Formats: sequence, structure tokens, C-alpha cells
Amino acid sequence: MLALLKMLDARLSEPSTYAGLSAVLLALNVNIDPGIWHQVTLYGTVGAGIGAMLLAEIGNKPPMQVAVDVIEALAAGLKTVAPDVAANPIAAEATAGAATSAAAVSVAPAASTAA
Repeated sequence: MLALLKMLDARLSEPSTYAGLSAVLLALNVNIDPGIWHQVTLYGTVGAGIGAMLLAEIGNKPPMQVAVDVIEALAAGLKTVAPDVAANPIAAEATAGAATSAAAVSVAPAASTAA
């Protein structure tokens, strides 16, 4: 797997790869709607900007280490956002339902005392 990633990194860093890709797409008569292309580039730019804000400068790290760091950061972010859902989605759903009903019960007495 590491050899494949190194080969892809080497190929994607060469301009001839993109020139070859465009020649293949042209030969296959692949047309992309300008509206869709605009959306793809817009969201790609937004994603790159968010990545640039969240990721630290890599310095002299090898590409494989950068990939591992990105995956670890994504996993940590997902665990902080929804730790129960990742472990057991059914239990997390039941917990969320119980929290909603408990909040409704605690609001009811407060409403009756205010009146």
C-alpha cells in the first residue's frame, strides 16, 4: 500500500500526468456542464481553504506521515462530535430520545410555576 501511495504521489506531482488525463478525457469526448464545473471548483476551493486553516505546516514530513496525521485528525474530530454514535448508533439514538423527553419534563414544571 505504501508503494502505491508513493507511486501516486510521484505521478500526481508531474504536470505530464494532468496533460495526459486531459488528452484521455478529450479523446473520450467527456463534456462537463459549466454549472457543475463551477460548483466542483467552488467546493474544492472551500475544502482546500478549510484544510489549510485546520492543518499545521508539514515541513519535511513524508507524504505517508501527512496522510496518517490527516486521518488521525479526522477520527479525533468525529469522536468528539459524536462519540456514542461511532461506538453504538442504536444506544446513542435511545440516549438522545431519553434526553429529549427529560428536557420536556423539566420544562413543564417550570412553565406551571411561572403561570
